[in-house]
Amino acid sequence: MYVIIYVMLIFGLSSTPSTIASSIQFGGIDKIIHFIEYLILGLIFSNSKYNRRNYLLILVFMVPFIDELLVQSYSGRNVDSYDLLANLLGLSSIYIVRKILK
Repeated sequence: MYVIIYVMLIFGLSSTPSTIASSIQFGGIDKIIHFIEYLILGLIFSNSKYNRRNYLLILVFMVPFIDELLVQSYSGRNVDSYDLLANLLGLSSIYIVRKILK
């Protein structure tokens, strides 16, 4: 349930107009925000009772791609491959850390 709410929050933030979003794009800080945003998604999903189901894991890993499509479609901003990379790194890092700690 929390995963769905958080994904809806991500999609809502992605649809913010370009005038608001452009104010946080200095010095690459937006990449850090993307990383943290998806790190939180990874934490929420990995702590959910559904984290062992592979089809849901695939759906969660599709969220960054859908997010970048929403950015272009609804907010008027451009898709940035580095944003997508930061999203995927943030989402993957929780799984990498957990694998290392096991």
